[in-house]
Amino acid sequence: MPTTQFQILDGSIVVDGAVNGQPIQFIVDTGDAIGPTFNSADADSLKLPDLGPLEVSGAGGSVAISKTQADITLGNTTYTSESSAIDSNLQGPSLLGLPFFLRQEGTLCFDFETNQLSFGAEMPERRSLWAQFLKFWS
Repeated sequence: MPTTQFQILDGSIVVDGAVNGQPIQFIVDTGDAIGPTFNSADADSLKLPDLGPLEVSGAGGSVAISKTQADITLGNTTYTSESSAIDSNLQGPSLLGLPFFLRQEGTLCFDFETNQLSFGAEMPERRSLWAQFLKFWS
């Protein structure tokens, strides 16, 4: 099961990762409906390709964003050619959304005692009272 450390910044869970081999910080946002969603500044600095328009609808209405693709590294694991998006209206850090984790077999574990995020097909052995488990079925 892949794992990575997280920290809490301004009430958000933040993980360090890499995109196409370049370091980046993501906010883990289980409410993000796309997966990795990059703000314009990150997309530019990472030289992410614009693969055309993508329209997304939600409670706040619809928004036009751009499709892209990137290799995402968390911990020691790299996920190649991950479907992603560029949102020019996104303020703040880029997002690592729920669809990314669903593609990795759907289990998320936030251990707030050790600040460790685990994800994948299996549950970690450590099950402290402070660990919160979310099981999603794709």
